[in-house]
Amino acid sequence: MGTGVAGGTWATAVALPRLPGLRVRPARPADVAAWHAMVLRCEAADAPAEHLSAGDLLDELEAEGFDPLHGSLLALDATGEVRAWATVHLGAGDRGVLRVRCAGEVDPGWRGRGIGRVVLRWQEAAARRQVA
Repeated sequence: MGTGVAGGTWATAVALPRLPGLRVRPARPADVAAWHAMVLRCEAADAPAEHLSAGDLLDELEAEGFDPLHGSLLALDATGEVRAWATVHLGAGDRGVLRVRCAGEVDPGWRGRGIGRVVLRWQEAAARRQVA
């Protein structure tokens, strides 16, 4: 079990979703370059206000109290390209409030296949498990 904020522990992991044509697993530091390449494809398509560097992604995986095994996923195609990613971070908020931050993206070329809905359901379940 990983550790959460304030010395808490993660409950039993939420099963990773099944996505046709994709292999889904937790993110690892060795994945950052491929993960960042997908982030750049999304940024080119979406023109977001925030731009994530490879260092930002690594910081995400190595954040204090974050357990990538239970709080992250990458969906890879048969060639090993990252086609979707998601993270779920539990953090302490103001005045004893717990905050859960969910982030993720689906590769522009893989959108419209229901991947985002499945990943969001996984994030919701993982967030609920973390605060249980």
